[in-house]
Amino acid sequence: MVEQAHYRINWTVPWGRQIADQSARSVKSAERTVALFELFALHQRSLTIGQIAAMLDAPQPSVTMLVRNLVRLGYIEHDRSTKTYIPTIRIMLLGSWIHRRFNADSDLEAALDELIREAGETVLVGIQNGMFSQYVSAQMAAYPSRMEVQSGMLRPLTCTAVGRLLLSLKTDAEIGLLVRRCNAAVTDDRLRVSPGKFMDVIARTRAQGFGETCGDIRPGHSVIAVTLPCPVGSIPLAIAVGGPTEHMIRKRSLIIAGLRRAQARLASHAVGSISGLSNPPSAVAPDTALSSAEFAGRRRGSDSERFCVATTGSGRSDNLDAASLCAPCW
Repeated sequence: MVEQAHYRINWTVPWGRQIADQSARSVKSAERTVALFELFALHQRSLTIGQIAAMLDAPQPSVTMLVRNLVRLGYIEHDRSTKTYIPTIRIMLLGSWIHRRFNADSDLEAALDELIREAGETVLVGIQNGMFSQYVSAQMAAYPSRMEVQSGMLRPLTCTAVGRLLLSLKTDAEIGLLVRRCNAAVTDDRLRVSPGKFMDVIARTRAQGFGETCGDIRPGHSVIAVTLPCPVGSIPLAIAVGGPTEHMIRKRSLIIAGLRRAQARLASHAVGSISGLSNPPSAVAPDTALSSAEFAGRRRGSDSERFCVATTGSGRSDNLDAASLCAPCW
């Protein structure tokens, strides 16, 4: 049990052993605290000190000291009879205002529920975390062969639909730097991309208004993603649908239409308030495909303009065949 959980935590947080070995970074107290709460979010149950130390690959004395301090501060509860620990309601209350803002300003949860009903596939929300895309929310489909992801999971930006979409919001120079970082960090040659071919992927993403992958991380599974406005802060969000490639190809038009409806629904709540802006974003016709050069020109505009450009695209690309969907970029 511990070995399996330990493997999964390595893949879900940036301080896991695999990534830590690559970047030779030390695990600091603040990072370990966040890792602890990510661990509880992943397992959603009480844990012992030994389990926590094993899953985080951290020294048990250091974990003991950290957890005892958090107990003293009221963020973790200690059950003496079972020698286990679990976060208290104080953790929930810390972020409750963000949750209220999401519900009030964007109705995100309702949009996710509607999307998973329409698509019948796994629905997730992602952000950029350094050179990774990170899934911050995930709702699984109800059938056995569904695509499974964990909240908090990290993947290289260049290999995910969420990552490619968020990269398309950046300048070509910024993208080139992140591509080099991702290529240097991954240990699997399959995950390295050709910079030239990858820029072709970015141009296509900018033109069609959504990001997509086909088996880049997990063979046999595909993902399609569109951008969302963030009601708190300025970090762009992406909402995505993923599942077995045969499902995604068969339901491609339905999924893209559902994503765009969710996108439009959430964007309507954010007009005039994206990243705290007082002026509404300029409109871009939803059936207008933007070239890479046109997008780069828009990219030099305001944050609200960049959001609008990224959330629009041509319907002409919605019915690509399997070969087009799965074209590699390495």
